[in-house]
Amino acid sequence: MAAVLVIPAAFVAPRLPAGASAETSTSTRKLLASYEQQPVTIGAPVCSPTNSCVVPFSLVGVSTGDLNGIGPQAGAASRLADGSIYANSTLKFTGTVVGCGIGTVIMRSTGFNRAGVTSGSIEIIEGSGTAGLSSLSGTGTVVSGEVDPATGIGRGEIEYRVKC
Repeated sequence: MAAVLVIPAAFVAPRLPAGASAETSTSTRKLLASYEQQPVTIGAPVCSPTNSCVVPFSLVGVSTGDLNGIGPQAGAASRLADGSIYANSTLKFTGTVVGCGIGTVIMRSTGFNRAGVTSGSIEIIEGSGTAGLSSLSGTGTVVSGEVDPATGIGRGEIEYRVKC
């Protein structure tokens, strides 16, 4: 089972994109981040009397690039008839977002894992940020993602469209 979100590792001082001024930091812009997720911890399935189940999971992810930090993530997943996995989760990111600052923000992730290939979307929950991320809003799309079947480690890239 693979989740779809990612989050950062080291903390760096916030900076604006090259050529940007403080006034442009409130316009929507594209940010890129690479992620690595540790193997998923899987909880006990929650099933109906007809054996229709969802499976809770949790993990910790690290993100580098324009989003640089770390975050725990938890959610639930279900296997589809074709064997793929559909999952929703909540992530609490702590770190730096280039051009915005340092702080914490909540994100929601929705995605699929099909034969080890991950796709999905992310929503930054408006109003959830603290400190330098207090006005952060936007979305993200997993542009590449894979889970190594031998280790369970997920890696990929996310393209974000954000305002701060």
